[in-house]
Parts: sequence; structure tokens; C-alpha cells
Amino acid sequence: MPVLSPNSADVLLWDSSHNFGSSRVWHSLRVRQAKVDWYKLVWFNGHIPMYSFIVWMLCRGRLQTKDRLSKWNIISDSKCVFCDACETVEHLFFLCPFSATMSRKLSSFCKDFHEPRGWSNELQRMVNHGHGNYFSSKLMKVVFGCAIYLIWRESNDWIFNNKTKKVDSLILYIVNLVKSRVCRWRRIPKSKGNWLISVEWGFPRCIFDR
Repeated sequence: MPVLSPNSADVLLWDSSHNFGSSRVWHSLRVRQAKVDWYKLVWFNGHIPMYSFIVWMLCRGRLQTKDRLSKWNIISDSKCVFCDACETVEHLFFLCPFSATMSRKLSSFCKDFHEPRGWSNELQRMVNHGHGNYFSSKLMKVVFGCAIYLIWRESNDWIFNNKTKKVDSLILYIVNLVKSRVCRWRRIPKSKGNWLISVEWGFPRCIFDR
């Protein structure tokens, strides 16, 4: 990897190979890392960028939950705003009764019934079951990202604005958001499983192969 020096002047070079591109420059400068097993859970065809960014932060261990802020003496109260337990990543996603209820209701929509557990278990479960580009797995990943984003947003809304929404209103918001996204998808295989999911969500028939 080339070393950049602030004391050296920029030099214009001519490359006559006709293969120059900004991507080649980027790849020559960046430090390459091994792919993590959760990357397709965050970045996939159909993801919602703003929501995926929060999921990425969470997977990287960069969300500043109350327990962390308390250890750094930034705040003195480490209680979860939803249930008064200590707010850790494991608790907030999805051991807290608030987020666990969201998870149960959303999993029923996706025909992915399971009892929600802590973050590390939920992440591994999604890595195992959310791989591939199948309709059900893509839908699960979109819903998963929506749930994480809204739980984080609601937690902050309670802290900074002293208000939050009920679980049912958040579920309705997610359902409407997911429907608006999936309605743009096309050429979904018309299997029995996919059809049952579409009926549950109210997706239009135009998303399926004809």
C-alpha cells in the first residue's frame, strides 16, 4: 500500500494503458480485510441504506448503548428506557420485552416463528437463515433492518424527546414501509411458500413471475 506524505507535492502521471478508473485508485489505497459472515445481511439488493447503516454499526459493535456511555462516565443512568433493565446491545436487541414483542409479531409475518434471544444469537440466526437471494430471505433481511433501526430510533426518541410509540404502531409502520418497497420487486418465483407470505403481507400479484 502506498504511503501518503503531506510534505510531498502531488504529481500528475499519465497512464496510457486505458485501464485507469477511480475504483482502481480506491482499491490501491484501501486496506483489504476478510469478508465478515454478516455482510450480506447488511448490504444486499433491496436494502434500505439509512437502515442498513444502523445495522452495520450494530454488527461492528459501534452503537453507543447506555451501558457503554455509563462506563465512560458520560451518563449516570444505564437503565433501558423501555423496561428499566441495564441497556446493553444484547438486551436492547432482542431481550427487552419491547423489542422482543416486535420481533415475535414481525416473525409471524415472515413465517419465521422463533423465540427472540439476545443480539449475538439473533445475528447468528439471521446469518444462517437469511443468506441467499430468495424472496423469503430478502424479506427477512429488510424486516430485520427496519426493526433494528426503529428500536434504536425509539430508544433515542424517548431519551431526547421523552416520547415513543407503541409496538403496534411501529409494526404498522414497518408493514407499510416493507409493502411499499416490495411492491417494486419483480419476477419472484410463484411458489406456495412465497404466495402464502405475499397473502400475509398483502403484496400485489405483479411481483411474481407470470
